[in-house]
This record gives sequence, structure tokens and C-alpha cells, in this order.
Amino acid sequence: MVRDASVETPFSVERIPLVPTNLLAPAMARYVSGKKPRVLALSSRGHIGYYIEQVSVDEGARRALESCASRAGTPCRVIGVDDVFTVPLPSSMKITGFFHPAANQQIAADQREATARRLSGASTGWSAVAVGGGGQAGVATQAAGEQAAVDDAIAECARRDHGCRVIAIGPWAVTPK
Repeated sequence: MVRDASVETPFSVERIPLVPTNLLAPAMARYVSGKKPRVLALSSRGHIGYYIEQVSVDEGARRALESCASRAGTPCRVIGVDDVFTVPLPSSMKITGFFHPAANQQIAADQREATARRLSGASTGWSAVAVGGGGQAGVATQAAGEQAAVDDAIAECARRDHGCRVIAIGPWAVTPK
């Protein structure tokens, strides 16, 4: 598991995306009070899996991912370790799920693979994807913050298309709040 301190933020149950609010408190009570290391995984369907008091963070991550995926029936992603979120959590837009650029219908078909490749090559900082009315994508990677990534993605998109709007921030598909 690769961690990036530039995107980590303090853990807060209220900021966990995709999980219905009425399920958060009961589901997370044991996690937040558990001994470290603690690892939290999330599916695109809002299922969670976590493990506490493991031998290592890597072992906790493996177990949390397995637990989450078995409940969700879909792959999961580690979003928290101990007292921090390990993925960027946008504050300017609403998270609607995981972003999959290779399958995103808003991006022109001939640009999906290149967009996915650019995002997968970025291992640090914030990223964002903007798309215009003609499906041309603008990609920003390794930005110092959320707003910088959004601005860079929109600027790149605007050089090739019109009506650009942000569709992803970090690993998340997003819409306006």
C-alpha cells in the first residue's frame, strides 16, 4: 500500500463517502475505538470492511479489502488507516462513486485509455478530470491541492473543447453539490 501524505486528512466518520448516513455511526463505532493499526476499505456501492489491531497495516489492508469485497461483490479500495483518510476527499463537489476512466461514457472513446494511463501514472498529489461538450478530456495530476487540480483539468480541457466541467477528483466520480 502506497501512502501520500500530501492528500491525507484527519479521519472523521461523517466524511466517509457513499455510505448511507444512518449506517455510519453503528458500523464505525468499533473501528474508531479499536486499537491500531486500523484499516478501512470502501466499495463503490457503499459497503465497508475494516480490520483493527492487526500485525501490520499491510495485513489489515489485505483483510479489510477481502471483507469489503465479499460483502459488496465488487472490488474495494482502502480509504483510511488509523486516524487519517489515505485518499483525497473532495470538498468542492459531491462524490458519487469510484471513477473508472476507461469505461466513462462522458469521455470520447479514443481518449479513455490515455486518460486512464495518465491517472494511473500519478502516484502523488491531487488529480482531476474535466470533460467538454465534445468529450475531450483535460487531466491534471500531481497538483498540490484540490482546487489546483480542478483548475488545471478545466484549463487543459478548455484548450481542446468547450463547456468543460469536472467529472472526477482523485479516485472519485463527482457532481456539483
